[in-house]
Amino acid sequence: MTVKEQMALLADSALLSDSASLAAFVTAALSLNSALSGSEEYSSNQKQFNELFLGFLANGRIFTGADSVNLFDLANQCLYSGGPGVMEARALYNLIDRRYYFNDRALCSLMGGGGSRKAGETTAKEKIDFVIGIYPNPTNGKITIEFVGKIDRNIKIELINSNGQTVFSKDNIIEKKLDINISHLPKGIYYLVGTFNEKAISEKIILK
Repeated sequence: MTVKEQMALLADSALLSDSASLAAFVTAALSLNSALSGSEEYSSNQKQFNELFLGFLANGRIFTGADSVNLFDLANQCLYSGGPGVMEARALYNLIDRRYYFNDRALCSLMGGGGSRKAGETTAKEKIDFVIGIYPNPTNGKITIEFVGKIDRNIKIELINSNGQTVFSKDNIIEKKLDINISHLPKGIYYLVGTFNEKAISEKIILK
């Protein structure tokens, strides 16, 4: 079984609720992850994310200070060159601080830098005025997406699979609540990215 197949098992809530099964899963997945090869950025980022996420599960879903820093450093890369591991890191970092969002326009620019921004700060670091709620999550396919906050422009959403491919998108959304059905997609982990006023927020979705 590959690391990706092991990670897909996280869609099984019974695994997460049984400490013995979870410990065995983490041990097996870490062993597979350590054997991954490849020096390119995509591969190394994915390997690092897998290690951080498995450590997060093994520690009772709690991050150590060092792991929090490493997770942020991984998330604070250009998404297009960093690969799916960067998107997964952003979704996980959202558990630590929902106020952060990552500006790929700045992160991916050769002259740019400091692409992450924190809500509540002034000048270029503008406040995030909306959040995305998704329920039920995990889901069997039918989900409700709710946009909460001050929204005076259209929103765009994209659903991205673990390979970084966009499998669903919708723009010019003006509704505060949207129902979609993704039951036709393969089971696994997806990331919903909502873009509003050049700001992006990502949320993890587990399809079981």
